[in-house]
Parts: sequence; C-alpha cells; structure tokens
Amino acid sequence: MNAKIWIEPTGKTLRLVWYYEGKRHRLSLGIPDNSIGRALAAKKMAEIKIDLESGYYDPTLLKYRPRKLGANPTEISAVQLFEKYLTHYQQQRSLTPGSVVKLNGIASKLQLFLGDIPANKVTESVAAKAIAQWSKSASNRTVKEYLVMF
Repeated sequence: MNAKIWIEPTGKTLRLVWYYEGKRHRLSLGIPDNSIGRALAAKKMAEIKIDLESGYYDPTLLKYRPRKLGANPTEISAVQLFEKYLTHYQQQRSLTPGSVVKLNGIASKLQLFLGDIPANKVTESVAAKAIAQWSKSASNRTVKEYLVMF
C-alpha cells in the first residue's frame, strides 16, 4: 500500500489529510502554520504513513492525537480500552462461545468496579480495590480464573 497523506492549512493552524479504506480522514494538529509547525506536522505525517503501510494504523486516531489529561476526548477509560482489546482479540482468534461469555463478563465487571476511570489512572491500589469488591460477589476460584484470562 502506498499511502498518500498531506499537510493542509486551516486558517492559522495545520491538519493532516489522507485516505484509508476509501474514506477521507483528517487530523487537526492545533499547531501554527509556520516553519516549526510544518516540521512537526511532517513528523506526525511520517508516523501515520509508516503505520498505514506497516499495518499498525490506529483508525480511532487516539495514537496520533496530542496526549493531554483531563476532559480531553483523547483520554480513554480502562473499560473502553479493554473493549477495544476485546474486539481486536475476537477478530484475531476463533473463540469458543464460552470464552466470549467470560471475556464479556470481564468487561461488565470492569464497568461495574472501575466505571469511567481513565486507563492511565488505574494504579495497583485501584486494581486491588476492584478485585476485593469482585471477590465479595464471586468465589476466589472464579475471580482467579477470570483474572488469568484477563
């Protein structure tokens, strides 16, 4: 695949534009249209082009957006991260119906015990509290089995 991607000025800032799977994609970079901004845009453009051509492209674009904490749309919850993993895992492997049920069970437990906690905020103590809560409603064997699968 020979990816075509280009820099496009939008007023005083820059964005990247490219086609992937027949669809046009845009990524606003939020950087000024000047020589430094163009150099940064070229660097991001090269990263996306390499990912497109090597099969590591992230269609959610989260990988390419600036990393900011707080109420930023690029922040992803632990549950959302696991659901993305689960979707990818199911596409790559032919799973038994029982495995799918167990993996979906893990996702529902994560939602119950972690809620909207951002993935980067799940510390060892947060995980330990979630497991302790889970242990109140399931046997130690069940919790251990699910954690090993997780």
